[in-house]
Amino acid sequence: MSQIRILAVAAGRGGTGKTTLAFAVADALRRLDPAADVALVDLDPQAGLTGYAKLPPAADPLNDPPVDTHGLPFYRGGRTLAHATDQQLARHLERALDGRDDRVLVLDMAPALTDAAHRVVFARPDVMLLGAIKTDPGSFQSLNELVAYVSRRGLPYVLVPTIHRSVLLNNTMLLTMRQQHEGHVSDVVVPLDGKAAECVVAGQPVTMYAKRSKAAKAIFALVEELFGSAVPATAER
Repeated sequence: MSQIRILAVAAGRGGTGKTTLAFAVADALRRLDPAADVALVDLDPQAGLTGYAKLPPAADPLNDPPVDTHGLPFYRGGRTLAHATDQQLARHLERALDGRDDRVLVLDMAPALTDAAHRVVFARPDVMLLGAIKTDPGSFQSLNELVAYVSRRGLPYVLVPTIHRSVLLNNTMLLTMRQQHEGHVSDVVVPLDGKAAECVVAGQPVTMYAKRSKAAKAIFALVEELFGSAVPATAER
């Protein structure tokens, strides 16, 4: 299998905590390994992650230079992404990789599966899907569509459950998810708690805004689960 160079955070629907997850995973990678070369890319024409970071959308997202955002090179989103061709998007990804063999991109995908960005990103062999999946009954259709989409392409994927509160229904949905997608559901459940909401208002990843919160600890644990010993356990958080 090719070396994973791109973590594509996708959901297939809105309201799953996808953008919160993408920002925090990129920040956690940088914090857990200060030598890591991590860049963040907003591939959503609505520029949700860009707005979260308190930045204006890019007028020309395919060519505008990255902006330093909390220590991360950040390629902002913008409306013209909706009209980009496959070739333009492919060049945009290569531009963000910047010819650096060790660079890892964290992508915030649009909340849909039908756009060109999904087609281009998941045509690459060096991509892993991080699926942000809200544990409620309404998530299962988009979850199954997302899994089918990457499975047809033979790509690795990890489903990351996000949960607003631990109630019986959510716990039942989580159990069902683990049974249906055995081996592909993270052991980590990311709570979309008060701190996860406050960090959006602050314009910071939760791993920066509230390092000791349950949400931040879950993100750090997720990154360590994904990368294992490649992430120094003693790195300062």
